[in-house]
Amino acid sequence: MSKTKHVKTVKTKARKSTTNKNRKSQTNTSRSRQSIVMKGISRIWFVSTLALVVSTLVFSFIPKQTVESLNAKTALIYGDSVTHESRTMVAQYSATKVGWKHTVRAYGGTAPCDWITWLPTDLATHQPSIVAISTMGNVSVTGCTNDGNGNNLVLGSQAYYDKYRADLNTFMQLVTATGAKIVFIKAPPTRDTTRNAAIDQIHLIAQELAGQYHGVSISNTVRSALSASGKYTDKKACLASETVTQGCGTDGKIAIRSWDGLHLCPITLAAYATCNVYSSGEYRWAKAAVNTTVNPPAPVLP
Repeated sequence: MSKTKHVKTVKTKARKSTTNKNRKSQTNTSRSRQSIVMKGISRIWFVSTLALVVSTLVFSFIPKQTVESLNAKTALIYGDSVTHESRTMVAQYSATKVGWKHTVRAYGGTAPCDWITWLPTDLATHQPSIVAISTMGNVSVTGCTNDGNGNNLVLGSQAYYDKYRADLNTFMQLVTATGAKIVFIKAPPTRDTTRNAAIDQIHLIAQELAGQYHGVSISNTVRSALSASGKYTDKKACLASETVTQGCGTDGKIAIRSWDGLHLCPITLAAYATCNVYSSGEYRWAKAAVNTTVNPPAPVLP
């Protein structure tokens, strides 16, 4: 073979080798790029899928909590002995309101300073959409209205009113923080003029505080149902449903208050006992209270 031909052959082989190396390099580069792309797609798919799962869980959880946080037809009713003695009638009348559940949280001789200690647990347990409160202005038997020296505050004193203001303010703050509404039920008048004056002043305090929180109503329904135009009365005209055997007299009137001019059962009872006869006062209290929780007045502050 001539020298010229040999050189051409070597050059040709060199070109083929370089070409093959370039092709392999391009193939490897292509595969590497493809691998990177596939890994990227896999990562994107994983992140997207994870985000979708998380989003689904989050959004399925939040509405459920929102709906369940307030039971739309659940009401709590706080009060003292007058509320407590009306509890059976509240349950009976509540049953006439489709879907509604009313729970009475009351006991004789208690006051708002007692109720605010029950409230956090009650709110968490019942998750009410509305909370009612009514007070006869007690100096609490539990001692929560003490002056700090073991002495009960004097009914109608400035310290007594300051205590009621502070406790009613706390009550409204705790309830409205959950998104629930409040209806402050004005108490019926009493025969005792000193207590009556105290009750009237507490009503004014509640009215003032209601203007500081959204969703707080003031209701006069119970007071109207158990008074004569806001004044104390022992009897009222019988309801159409009330009979002679239930106590409706020949004069067309029926007792709505107890002998003490404070409570509702028409017969004398032992302390905190259940009235074992028909009580028009209890029925009227319960009916008015249930109605005002189901359809509360417009709030002082929307």
